[in-house]
Amino acid sequence: MAVNNFQDTNEDIIMAVAIGEALYPALFEPKVDKYTPTPGVYSIDLKVTDEERDRLIASGLKPKQKDANVFVFKRKPITAKGNHMPAPTVVDENKHGWDSAIKIGNGSQVKVAYSTYEHQATDVYGLGKSLDAVQVVSLVEYSGGGNAIDEFDAVAKEVDEF
Repeated sequence: MAVNNFQDTNEDIIMAVAIGEALYPALFEPKVDKYTPTPGVYSIDLKVTDEERDRLIASGLKPKQKDANVFVFKRKPITAKGNHMPAPTVVDENKHGWDSAIKIGNGSQVKVAYSTYEHQATDVYGLGKSLDAVQVVSLVEYSGGGNAIDEFDAVAKEVDEF
């Protein structure tokens, strides 16, 4: 792990990597919804193995409240000081830049590079974490939002002959 000391803060930033399954990635455009107003947030939920979960918890991170094996990584497009932040870097398994036209879907195996930092509620919520980069190791391409009807299979009717 590398430690970077930023001169404009007194915080130590620690860089680390987590490995798991992508859930709800919003890596190229900030996600905006009723819980996340404009300007939104870049984010990815990472579903991890029990072993990886234990490692992340030991490093000071806390999992999502609803699922102990899911960790949420976010990056705001605008900092508290008003500075603009670019989208996180996304690369393929060979570290080549990702084509943003290829949508990363749930179930993709990824590595998430993130920075951690302490904040005033670290004791309650764990270390703060900032999404820095994502490496897609195995892609499950997003196939679109579709609608609920797309989840059904056609049912063939049997014809009764008289």
